[in-house]
Amino acid sequence: FIIISSLDDKILRRVKLETSREIWKSLTNRYEGKDAHGINFARKKFFISKQESNESVENFIDKVINMREELEVSGCTITDEDTIMTIIQ
Repeated sequence: FIIISSLDDKILRRVKLETSREIWKSLTNRYEGKDAHGINFARKKFFISKQESNESVENFIDKVINMREELEVSGCTITDEDTIMTIIQ
């Protein structure tokens, strides 16, 4: 309960896990620091992201926004223009 009550609603909408252990593990993986190689890999993955044929637009946009937030937590700056270009390419 403490974890959930301290999270931003924006984050909670994206957490689709059942137990507090699953939520904690997901948050740790997401917000823990990454090394330079991991950050570069995540940046590349962000910029080459494509919507899958069976993926809804809403899910794809959520995925791109999640990647952006993860990169920003790691210290990378992703502009709104970068995000828009990734979504519409």
